Amino acid sequence: MKLYIHIGLPKTGVTLLSYIFENSKNINFLGRPLIKPYEEIWYSLIFDNEKKYRTKVLSLKKKIILSLSKKKNNLLLIEGLTDPFFVLNSKKNFMKRLKILKKILDKVVQIKIIFTLRNQSNFFISRYVESPQYFEKYNIEWKNFNNFKKIFKKKKLNQEEKIFLNKFNYFQICKDLFKIFKKNNVSLFLYEDLKYNKKKYTTKISNLLNLNRKETIKIISNNQLNKATNINKKIYIRKNSQLSFILTNNKFYINFNKKIPLVIKRFLKKIFLIIDKFYYKILFNFKPEKKIYLNENDIKLIKKFYYKDNKNIDKYFKVGLKKNKYY
Repeated sequence: MKLYIHIGLPKTGVTLLSYIFENSKNINFLGRPLIKPYEEIWYSLIFDNEKKYRTKVLSLKKKIILSLSKKKNNLLLIEGLTDPFFVLNSKKNFMKRLKILKKILDKVVQIKIIFTLRNQSNFFISRYVESPQYFEKYNIEWKNFNNFKKIFKKKKLNQEEKIFLNKFNYFQICKDLFKIFKKNNVSLFLYEDLKYNKKKYTTKISNLLNLNRKETIKIISNNQLNKATNINKKIYIRKNSQLSFILTNNKFYINFNKKIPLVIKRFLKKIFLIIDKFYYKILFNFKPEKKIYLNENDIKLIKKFYYKDNKNIDKYFKVGLKKNKYY
């Protein structure tokens, strides 16, 4: 039996992919949210030491095997495994824990990995817009996005900055995956293909998972990727400051959400978006420090910082990072 594990990155179209997997007749979708016993494994993976984690996986081995289909491709979606912030906070070696899972299931289950990359500069923007608190928690000065950007201009980084930025190097993760699971069991995807080259992405994911290509391209074409709200192409608004977020993240809306017709939801979202853009256009004139943006020079500096790492990925794994302007 085959078990595909999509390990992230986060902010790479995971919501759209989970919808595709959940609605495919050829996929036994095991979660997002995770079903048992994978929820228990995930909890152990995060909070337990290595010995306890190994014991937990062994105790759940039979349940894991029973949850898998022999006729369909089994798929598990746990993007937190490669989330740089999650890795920083947990201080766990998730690659090592994936290796433990592989060893325990090896004789019965063939584990295959799906790993999606995203251009670092775009990843920083998307992550900051959605979860600025993660940046602030690591360094209080990064409450202002401009202060975060400044570190790429520094000639010498302090240890804290080095540790943080190096978590966004993808080469070591790719290298570890290929070493643990071998070349034929690791598939690397690019978020940029999902966004800008839908046919290429659809063909690759459909061939890998035996999906219906026509149905998959239809879903990808008809459903927008979650995107950050922006004033223009370059200036973005924090998600938790947006009117639509404030009005929909409360007990009243959560309780009555399912009773509100989709047409009304979409209409309200458009209205909130217009109000947000109008309000923040005015606010940014008085408080420019609240702008979240990267200018051309900022992007060049980020590319320069990750140049060697991204070039190594292309050299060894040939995924087309240069064509997608990673370096």
